[in-house]
Amino acid sequence: MSKKAPRIIFLDTNADLARAYKDRLALEGLDCLVFERADEAFSYIMRLPCDLMIVDDYNIADVNSEDFFDLVSAEPALSVMPIVVLSSNPNYEHREDVSEYLPKSGYSAATVISKVKSLI
Repeated sequence: MSKKAPRIIFLDTNADLARAYKDRLALEGLDCLVFERADEAFSYIMRLPCDLMIVDDYNIADVNSEDFFDLVSAEPALSVMPIVVLSSNPNYEHREDVSEYLPKSGYSAATVISKVKSLI
């Protein structure tokens, strides 16, 4: 019997980047679901828990960083899930709220994959 692949949520408004990460994560044996809107991702996670969430930049189209972390902390299914944030903001104020913060200028896809694997 084969082990079920860990399920990763990738939250990003850039469809091309999200698709590239989805393909790369699949090569690593990880099941990646892409969402452009935080409310849709959160709704999905409430129905089917996931192993990890990757957020590409913290100001997603439908929610800002404050609201995002308020939503995460208010929901038990979200508050225990590791979150990796990829951000171009060097002064990211919510670093303590996430499992891993990677500044966009300082990581590669291989780095992201390595961090994801270490957290799941």
